[in-house]
Amino acid sequence: MTDQRTRLLDKRFHDILSGSVELGERIIASHQFLQGLCAQVDPLKCVDELVSSPLGLDAVQKAMFSDLRTEFLNGLASDVLEYLLRADGIGGDMVIFRIVEPPVFWRNFCRAFEDRALDQRAQRLFATVLSVLLQMPNRDTDPYRKLASNPVILDKLLASDHHEIREAGCLINHILSTTSTAYSSEAPGGRHDNDFADFRKISVIPTAGELVSQRSPALQPASMLGDLDGKETRFADYFDNTFRLLREDMMHELREELEIVLNKKQRRHRGLIVDVELDGIYTGPYDRKVPWGFLLECDMDFPIFQKLKHRERGMSFTDDSDQSAAELLKLRHEERKRLLTHDPSGSKLLRHRTLACLIADDAQIITLGTIHRDPSLLAMEPPNIVFQVEGRVDVSRTFLQLKAAKSLCLVQIDTPLFAFEPVLKALQKMRFLPLSDEILFWEKGKTVKGPLVSIPEITSELTQDPSIDIQMLFHTQTSVKLDTSQVQSLLAALNQKVSLIQGPPGAFLSFDVAHRFL
Repeated sequence: MTDQRTRLLDKRFHDILSGSVELGERIIASHQFLQGLCAQVDPLKCVDELVSSPLGLDAVQKAMFSDLRTEFLNGLASDVLEYLLRADGIGGDMVIFRIVEPPVFWRNFCRAFEDRALDQRAQRLFATVLSVLLQMPNRDTDPYRKLASNPVILDKLLASDHHEIREAGCLINHILSTTSTAYSSEAPGGRHDNDFADFRKISVIPTAGELVSQRSPALQPASMLGDLDGKETRFADYFDNTFRLLREDMMHELREELEIVLNKKQRRHRGLIVDVELDGIYTGPYDRKVPWGFLLECDMDFPIFQKLKHRERGMSFTDDSDQSAAELLKLRHEERKRLLTHDPSGSKLLRHRTLACLIADDAQIITLGTIHRDPSLLAMEPPNIVFQVEGRVDVSRTFLQLKAAKSLCLVQIDTPLFAFEPVLKALQKMRFLPLSDEILFWEKGKTVKGPLVSIPEITSELTQDPSIDIQMLFHTQTSVKLDTSQVQSLLAALNQKVSLIQGPPGAFLSFDVAHRFL
């Protein structure tokens, strides 16, 4: 758009807002007004002008109702909605609400979505606007909840191939699952297909949608635990936030490594990257079934097998040998298998349960999973890899994406999942936290409980006579007498469930060191 045309559109926009020019009934006049709206540099200022002008909201509504063709919905109408969504706030929501009520435009926009007439951008905007309508305060959101609950709408959003549309669908699904119509963007749940208010439902291994999501995770500051208003839920809050903080450490490492693989960061990737093709489904031998996985055939041999090829060049076989061609192939396969199982470098290749990622067409992350290491399959020519899908995955969509991919590569991930997964799964199973009242949520002035097992024959003697020789109490080999501070520390340790002893090493350590030198 040229500077001159921009100035003309800006003038037409402000002339209509001021009332010096009427909008009229012509479609071209409505288009020019909407184009002038989108030409404004500052969305917040533009929305303020629309709301403050007596003619502004009516003009936008009339212009959006003037043309309901599919070309308009995918084009200028989407431009307007995209522009208004940038003005995040009550004013922008007010303008959007005037566009959808009465539902002249909105009804046609919904019908076009159901009929798959909207392009990818318009579908994303439809989902985003619907989520905004579901969260509008002081509005009747029941019609929009009913619309969003329609399986035709919701299933299409959740099954979309575009991650931003799926994210919007996840948010809508989460809002529908809440009893309140209000939804806070800071609260957990709804960010993507692996974000839930209940952290125990979160899959430890992330989904592809989670990896590409730009939404910030739901993390709370440590001060949240000291909030008196949340005293009743602080145990649950502590488990929830601890899980999310630890998992975010894992996610940070994982995202950083994938950015290197996708050439978003200029660093060397240490893991194996191999081009593969989908060859079928693997469930293990007949007598030893394993969880199913995708069977992937490598396009090229592993570099580690080059040493065997050099060795084979020095070997020769005659036609009258007792070994048939099939036997020679079997011997070669066994040699490759031995290299993978007994050679130090070969045994490190694609270790069992190694985290891996499938990437289509050099850019699209399809799914994460783990390697099921079968040396017999890896020793094949070309090698075959068993990739087991992990976590929360739409298997049907994943399979279709693998079949539709023009190129496919498997990337070995070096992020130490084994260091995070056991702890994260343990946190999801925990229902009780030992010593939480005494350590985590202790309050000043609160009495510390005594231990489950008491030793009155020791504590009573020390209380009555702090200068007593504790040789007779602890049956030590030599005489031991404590000073006042040491006696108090020992009594605190014996009488309280938890005690803190501060200071340099005391008589016990000194006695132990002296005893070693005697």
